[in-house]
Amino acid sequence: MKKLILTALLLGAGLTGPATAATVTFTGTTVGGPVFARPLEGTPPLDLSGIGTGVAYDVKSFTVGQSGAYDFLMTGIEPDGWDTFLLLYADAFDPADPLANVLAGNDDLGGIGVSGFDGFGLDAGTTYFAVATGFAAGAEGRYALRVAGPGAIAAPIPEPATWAMLLAGFALAGVAVRARRPRTATLSAMA
Repeated sequence: MKKLILTALLLGAGLTGPATAATVTFTGTTVGGPVFARPLEGTPPLDLSGIGTGVAYDVKSFTVGQSGAYDFLMTGIEPDGWDTFLLLYADAFDPADPLANVLAGNDDLGGIGVSGFDGFGLDAGTTYFAVATGFAAGAEGRYALRVAGPGAIAAPIPEPATWAMLLAGFALAGVAVRARRPRTATLSAMA
């Protein structure tokens, strides 16, 4: 049981710790993700796209340690050159209300499969949401999103309640394994 909890803590520390640096690369996939009606391109986008309905998306949240201009570059990885579209939100992202809190949207920054923003002003202390999506329904795949700027860029650390739920889940799994052992041994002895 102690080994199980220790393993959970070590894995959790590696997967959920803060990612701080002047440059951070987030990776993910939109394949099989939830879908929404994406906004148009613009700063900020003023309407929803007629083509970008039912597009799959993936969300990465982050904060910056220093206010200033940050560069965003998202590249479609697999399949090669899938038609990416990047959106940036401040404070919250609600796929049911995709125009609320949207700061910018971009398609084809330097060609199909590459989207982003150059020198976009961000404020320290604000939580931002980078929404990776496709130009149209069916445009989906793996991506890499590089964010660079003057201050540290940090992915949020899970709240204590999240850690408590994670540990409780591992503890229940350990109890289930221990409860099952004697029963298996009894059945083996009877056979």
